[in-house]
Amino acid sequence: MRLKAIWLLRWRHVGKHFNEESPLWRQRGSTLGKPARLYTAKFTLSLSSLIKHMKKKKYNIKFRQANIHKKTNYKWILTISIITFFTAIVIGYASLVLMDIVDIISAFIILFLIVFLGIFFDAMGIAVTAANETPFHSMASAKVVGAKESIKIIRNASSYANFFNDVIGDIAGIISGSAASAIILKINLDPSISSTLISILLTAVIAAITIGGKGMGKEIAINHANYIVYQLGRIIHLFKKA
Repeated sequence: MRLKAIWLLRWRHVGKHFNEESPLWRQRGSTLGKPARLYTAKFTLSLSSLIKHMKKKKYNIKFRQANIHKKTNYKWILTISIITFFTAIVIGYASLVLMDIVDIISAFIILFLIVFLGIFFDAMGIAVTAANETPFHSMASAKVVGAKESIKIIRNASSYANFFNDVIGDIAGIISGSAASAIILKINLDPSISSTLISILLTAVIAAITIGGKGMGKEIAINHANYIVYQLGRIIHLFKKA
């Protein structure tokens, strides 16, 4: 602050000598007068000192994280990896077998169902991470069905999001690619159809639906996160009761 004040005072002082009525102003063409050179040197020195002072200033920003001491759940990581492996085998085998049995129209329906399945579970994973635990405590105290399960879901949001986004969502993306390849193989059996053009268009349509659908699903999930988690909690409660 002191350097800034000195800089402002000297700048105002120099400004008095540099106006159109001042003789120093008329000397600007060839050589400046001695007072002007003196004040200009002082102004430059003050400005450089101010810049150096600002560069030396450091900001210590500290971020508080609630789960910084939470241990990594390696058991869950191993379990979900095994589940993903066998789930991918089952879904992949079922989709490819169905693609061989059904006609092209039914194959397209199965393909888009797989794509929408990935979009749906991606939105579920976003909702779980975006939900707020606070309103569910009052619901749990009032013994609302599914409130306690919703609290457990939010507290284990990383595990649920990992299952919804990574397991189901990524598997659906991989299987949709395999299903699209199976459809292209069916189209290749008909020599009158240009398989190259169809494969390019089909890939573009799947990519557009997937990206657009996930973008829309994320907006819905963020805006209605608590409601989605509550409905999921109710479903878990019904399964427990059954």
